[in-house]
Amino acid sequence: MASEITTDYPVVTALKPRQGYRLWLEFADGKSGEADLSDVSRNGSAGLWRNRREFRNVKLRDGTASWVVGEDIVDYSPTDLYIRATGAKWEDMIDLRPERPRVVKASDASDDSIHVEFQDGTSGYVKVCDSLMTGEEFSHSEFASNTHPAPWGNVLWKNKCELSAEAILASLNGSGS
Repeated sequence: MASEITTDYPVVTALKPRQGYRLWLEFADGKSGEADLSDVSRNGSAGLWRNRREFRNVKLRDGTASWVVGEDIVDYSPTDLYIRATGAKWEDMIDLRPERPRVVKASDASDDSIHVEFQDGTSGYVKVCDSLMTGEEFSHSEFASNTHPAPWGNVLWKNKCELSAEAILASLNGSGS
């Protein structure tokens, strides 16, 4: 029996690699389906799979699809997997709870820092570091290569990874690392 993971994001509870670069996925809410990741393998933005054998080495880890790449572990966005597998829309994934910090504007300030503005008016500059990253990578073609808020309030940084709104806010308030 899998341990329960509490999160605002979809949780993958089962997965199986399929023909091509497809994954069959089941989620904690009971929905399931196949996600076609062939566009990820072609554009190489995730840098995960040079061939089908590497793709088939997928594992279920912390509620999402995960691959070992060299000495690193790369987790794929469970939100993107959910959308690809179930046909949900990005706007369906928005968490509208008012207590959750939500970034409404984000832009690159330099190669490794961003300027953010939160829904409550808090704003400032923060250096991008590991403690801000959620571990989720995005390659969805809907997103441009610049930095901008995700529909659910976090930040998509240079179409590389997701930055946590909570961690950014903590960093701005001096309690982050």
